[in-house]
Amino acid sequence: MAITINGSGTVTGLAVGGLPDGTVDAGTLATDSVTAAKIAADSVDSAELIDGAVDDSHIAALASSKLTGALPAISGASLTNVAINGSAFAAYNSSGQSISTGGFTKIIMNTEEFDLNNEYDNSTNYRFTPTVAGYYQINGQFRIGSVGGEFFISLSKNGSQLTRGTNQLYGSTSSIGASILSQIVYLNGSGDYLEMFAYQASGGNLTLTGGRSYTLFQGYFVRGA
Repeated sequence: MAITINGSGTVTGLAVGGLPDGTVDAGTLATDSVTAAKIAADSVDSAELIDGAVDDSHIAALASSKLTGALPAISGASLTNVAINGSAFAAYNSSGQSISTGGFTKIIMNTEEFDLNNEYDNSTNYRFTPTVAGYYQINGQFRIGSVGGEFFISLSKNGSQLTRGTNQLYGSTSSIGASILSQIVYLNGSGDYLEMFAYQASGGNLTLTGGRSYTLFQGYFVRGA
């Protein structure tokens, strides 16, 4: 059958398979001459596309009906601002501790209740050093016996006081007091660390009450940076 180019610009006389492969390429087609309406359903699959031909800029919003098959595995390292398997720890002072007057004494939180990512040191520095940048909820408290004068718990970041807990002032040494602290703190995940300190100004040494119910240090990951 003869191939005829009509005055309207159409071509007749071509059977399917009438042109060798590669005869018509992108350079042969006029701009926008091929639209979605001219492509038969399911005629183009992944085997017809060259690597890298379709990227984010070519993809409009996809309806859920277009998504089939199993999703690829997603690494937790690829996710941001998601508290999946995030840091969480809880430690406490197990046996009491002497606190000198007029200065800050690091509280020895030496017993771990849990430490999901092994980021709390309960044997040497008694500090929390997370490895993921983000915002952390931090809680602390202590109970102190026979207190008189001012006392409070203090949170230190990288060796400097960041904030104080409830600040108490008792007029006699016959009272038992407690101070608590709750803060959200940003930590960079590459060296920032937190420690808890006790301060009291009774004029003599005092003893913190040991035990999970009385003197503790806790924290957990809230969200990424």
